Amino acid sequence: MPRIRSISRLGVDVRVGIGALVTVAATASAQITGPGGVLVIDPADTLDWLAQLPVDALHGIGPRQAAVLREYGAHYAGSLAAVPPPPSSACWVGVPDASPPTGPAASTPAPWCPAPCPSP
Repeated sequence: MPRIRSISRLGVDVRVGIGALVTVAATASAQITGPGGVLVIDPADTLDWLAQLPVDALHGIGPRQAAVLREYGAHYAGSLAAVPPPPSSACWVGVPDASPPTGPAASTPAPWCPAPCPSP
């Protein structure tokens, strides 16, 4: 429906991706070839659909990030999904023995340190 409205009201065709997550929807819209279209990714099919995409096709992954991911052997998005989450013993960089923040502090991005944190 948004595509039809865009064409009829503005004379502009759009690519619309629909998915359970914003990143999935944005990635889906970028996979549409041609001047416009709609691609719906069913939530039950999301992991299988993402698995076959190269890492640089993921929304938000630029060429430099994709190159680093490929150096680590992650050539497809499915490779990233197979990476286990950091252990609960992981800490925030510069804060030894700390757990990830909760509440308002959780919205502050900070890098994970998968090994024991360095001494300050």
